Amino acid sequence: MKLYEIKDAYLRLLEMDLDEETLKDTLESLDFDLEEKADNIACIVKSLEIEAEAITEEAKKLMMRARTKQQKAESLKEYLFMTFKSVGKDNLETARNVLKIKKNPSSVQLDDDFETVALNYNYYMNKKTVATPDKEKIKEDLKNGVIIKGAKLIQSERLEIKWTL
Repeated sequence: MKLYEIKDAYLRLLEMDLDEETLKDTLESLDFDLEEKADNIACIVKSLEIEAEAITEEAKKLMMRARTKQQKAESLKEYLFMTFKSVGKDNLETARNVLKIKKNPSSVQLDDDFETVALNYNYYMNKKTVATPDKEKIKEDLKNGVIIKGAKLIQSERLEIKWTL
């Protein structure tokens, strides 16, 4: 086989999207001397590595763009939320969207000094290497009317946007 034919055969192999096993079988079936085969396989490896690197870089750029778009969406959503709150509106329905102010699930807000107070009440501390407040137990007790110094039950809200199409 002539050199240009060998090169063309390897280039065609590179352009085909073959799985690893098929690629190995095809390379073995080509009747080239070891030096040429090794050199051409090395070229394929380099091409694949360059392509993989380019894809990785493009993925990073796309992730950055996605993060930016998500932050912008969150910012606009917060703007709408604050506007609704300032005018006393809690819902709006248009031909394309339904916007509603909805309550988030209750969550526990702890004061800065709660952990030092809570050390006296081991009941509210998780049993981990580092002791942390067990917010689920605290939440349950707060809901049941137990007064816990440094902890209170809060209710926040969020804006939900649904597509109507």
